[in-house]
Amino acid sequence: MIEKNRFNLIDEPWIPVVDVGRASLRQIFSYPEYRALGGNPIQKIAITKLLLAIAQAAATPKDDEAWSAMGADGMARACLDYLERWHDRFWLYGERPFLQYPKLDGSRLLSYGAVLPEIATGNTTVLTELQAEKPLPDEDRALLLITQMGFALGGKKTDNSIVLTSGYAAKTKPNGKPASGRHGVSIGYMGYLHSFLQTTTLLKSLWLNVFDRQQIDAMDFYPEGLG
Repeated sequence: MIEKNRFNLIDEPWIPVVDVGRASLRQIFSYPEYRALGGNPIQKIAITKLLLAIAQAAATPKDDEAWSAMGADGMARACLDYLERWHDRFWLYGERPFLQYPKLDGSRLLSYGAVLPEIATGNTTVLTELQAEKPLPDEDRALLLITQMGFALGGKKTDNSIVLTSGYAAKTKPNGKPASGRHGVSIGYMGYLHSFLQTTTLLKSLWLNVFDRQQIDAMDFYPEGLG
């Protein structure tokens, strides 16, 4: 039975914002006075990547001149239009859960603490109360989902027995057994240095980090262009 659509990331407050608390995606692009993202450094990077992905999809300018003319306000308006157009794709639960694969239903279930490095699960010793696992409200589940998209830890907790692409063999050892899970794309084998331009407000910071099409075409690591 498919779960009913609920908790839309566009409408519900889930993003940590300095001096504000939590904000929705719509609020992020509606309030130019927001100074910066809150949360820990990993959460800030993960959310910044999501917000920039939305901005690139909604408002990639042609060149530097178009980028300058658009400004942070023009970028924000385009992002709000984009979110309104794709509102039904941002449900955390439902028929099309955001950034989730319904085909994974039936894989080995673990508690949320299993993917939180600061939480003790399984036979790990709990040294302080901060390491004890607690129930996660929906806003923290949304934040964890976004963080896991890039910063998932590798290891044996990952259920690699399910393969979504027929013929993909990287999840299997030579003996046919499932291999250990690989780390997220934002971690890298030796670690990555995530760098973003920052200024006095969140919207202006996002605008400063938006690539135009000329820049994208000139980058060797984006051979297929935007998207």
